[in-house]
Amino acid sequence: MLQYSVRLQALLQTYVRMTRLDGYDQASRGREFNRLIAEALQCWGIDAKHNIPGSGEIDVGFELEGRHFVLEAKWDAPPTNDGPISKLKFRLRQRLPGTVGIFLSMNGFTKDALKTIKEGEQPAVICLSREHLEAFLSGFIPPAEFFKALVRAASQPGEFVPSLQSLYPTPSLRASEVIYGPPVEVSPLVVEAVLDLKAQVLLSHLSDIQGVASLGKNSLLLTLSSGMWEADLKNRELRPFLALPNCTGSPLVMEDGSILVARAAGIARVEKNELTFIAGGLPVPVRLFRAPHQRTALGFSGGLKIPGFDVNPHVLHLGNSLGEQQREELDIPEGWCSNAAQLPDESYLVFGSRGVWRVPRGGRSELILDHQWSSPMGLVAEPSSDAFIVASNYGVLLSRHRAKNCVALWRVDVERRNVARLATLNLGASAPGLASLEEDAHLLFSYYAASDGNKGILVRVQCPKAA
Repeated sequence: MLQYSVRLQALLQTYVRMTRLDGYDQASRGREFNRLIAEALQCWGIDAKHNIPGSGEIDVGFELEGRHFVLEAKWDAPPTNDGPISKLKFRLRQRLPGTVGIFLSMNGFTKDALKTIKEGEQPAVICLSREHLEAFLSGFIPPAEFFKALVRAASQPGEFVPSLQSLYPTPSLRASEVIYGPPVEVSPLVVEAVLDLKAQVLLSHLSDIQGVASLGKNSLLLTLSSGMWEADLKNRELRPFLALPNCTGSPLVMEDGSILVARAAGIARVEKNELTFIAGGLPVPVRLFRAPHQRTALGFSGGLKIPGFDVNPHVLHLGNSLGEQQREELDIPEGWCSNAAQLPDESYLVFGSRGVWRVPRGGRSELILDHQWSSPMGLVAEPSSDAFIVASNYGVLLSRHRAKNCVALWRVDVERRNVARLATLNLGASAPGLASLEEDAHLLFSYYAASDGNKGILVRVQCPKAA
């Protein structure tokens, strides 16, 4: 668990300066690099030490789950040759059997170096590059998970120069697990609705669903606990998109075709099957959304207030590379908020259980809509208007002593400061979410009570235009 997020974020800013040789030359950067890695591991509660003296000085040493790791780090301009690899292999022979050797080269390895790794009957060194460092430095793959996956990849498939994608097996999803259309348990889907609202189930009986984005006509990107999947609605196929499990929330598709994904304490950009890490050290998960001009991405955290852990609501301004993120605290009296959007004047709308707050950049918040609702997690903007569609849990009273959990859709008119319920849907085993699909249609994801437990469902909702 990330114990010192503020400290880790400061280390990421130091990492940016090291990358740019801002305040460092190559010699001083090399000396401080070991310290940065060790202190980053310490932020996760790992007892790491740097520049350890002994039989050959070790750059970084640490222990995880009873296994000892020795890490050598090199940030020279040319790729690492076989000499330093052989030196690390010799140092490992001076230590107890079972010690894992890690060689991190920021600029990769020569062919001879890679050949040296596999020489002998039992390879002893796992080789990492910049992408591996940034994966665990950001917390997108927390260090304990990362190094455990490294050892598994080296022990089972024998990957000693693993790519990030190879650390996780491709997930499987049986065709029988998915229904392309409505399940029998959700009939009727619409309990009540305003005139002209249309709702159509696209997918159901999913083991879980945590987010969705549109990739174009008949193509969707789903966030499931097993990984991220591309759904081809026309051909009724699900294809693995990103093998990393436990990503959070809806991905964000940018104008250039790249896709932003949040996971654990970090955010990454996926482009041509490559991961670039652009934010890290996040104490709680964020919801990704676009600025009004659509070119830049923001993240929102509704905060978390529990004994010993106090995080205020904030907006995260994302840069193009790791360590460039900027955090903007929001003055919200409410203890926890569920979602946010940015208006063209750069003020924020923040949605919480008490209603809707408007927060000017650097200013004090104002409660502009006093409205009580349960878990208003889903949020999309309606194009060419100041209105938003919100999805929340909603209790329907069936009789004097019996109620049913449903999902409600609301239209929030910011200019008129008005909120109106558009529909009640026969869903609601968990907090719902929303994503944009087309100009007048949105994607609603939620859960329903199936005969074999709660299952994920994806619904296309077409809302009537505002009067």
